[in-house]
Amino acid sequence: MLPSNVRNANANLGFSLIELSLTVVVITALAAITIPNFIQMYERFQANSAFDQVRGAIKEAQLQAIRRSTTCTLTIDEANKKVTTTNSGCLINPVKLPSSTSITTNGSGKTVSFDFQGNTGILQTIVVSNNSKNYNKCLVISNGIGMIRWGNYTGDPNSTLDGNSCNSK
Repeated sequence: MLPSNVRNANANLGFSLIELSLTVVVITALAAITIPNFIQMYERFQANSAFDQVRGAIKEAQLQAIRRSTTCTLTIDEANKKVTTTNSGCLINPVKLPSSTSITTNGSGKTVSFDFQGNTGILQTIVVSNNSKNYNKCLVISNGIGMIRWGNYTGDPNSTLDGNSCNSK
């Protein structure tokens, strides 16, 4: 026969139903709090990545226009979320934005043109947003000298874009 202290030690192995239920409730509550934050973080990452691609394409077209002493024109297709060019050599790879983002521009004809000096004739504002429109990155191309600045867009991306609403970091 086993001593009584050995039998009592075996009786305390494992977890009770109340302890397991409480653990599940705590884990569920933590998940409910953190999952929306992860979704927002992912949307912000997607918008930043898309913005970096658009900014890179614009800077590349400007540099290629100077390097090749020619005019480079980019077309911004808001509906299909693309930045492309018809000029050979102005853009190595066209930009296709993720479906979770959108692009808006106030430019005439939705094009950005750089002449052989890297200058552009029209002031343009381009905004890249996540689909919930709560995270907006902007890029402003000045007319004349083609200077590019970027930052966070504080205006409404669904209305007429204003370069003054693009706040640089």
